[in-house]
Amino acid sequence: VALAVSDLFGFDPDSILKTSARARIGIKEVLDVICDKVPPPDSLADDDGTILRAKVIDSWFEPRRGVVCLVRVLSGAMEEGDRISI
Repeated sequence: VALAVSDLFGFDPDSILKTSARARIGIKEVLDVICDKVPPPDSLADDDGTILRAKVIDSWFEPRRGVVCLVRVLSGAMEEGDRISI
């Protein structure tokens, strides 16, 4: 499969990661490569890093946790346990 993908898309066959989400193989390697190769987004023109700016991408309700939001942080920083209001 790696050779077929490398021929189709022009990748180096040695750079293709062997992964399986179902079998939980190679997940850490995929995340490491994403962190290494995908650059962070450009900062906003008026960004001084003190104000949190984020977009709500998705949200859902979980009976034990309440409303859970998936957000994309545009500027500023969030830490685990921070509370935000919209």
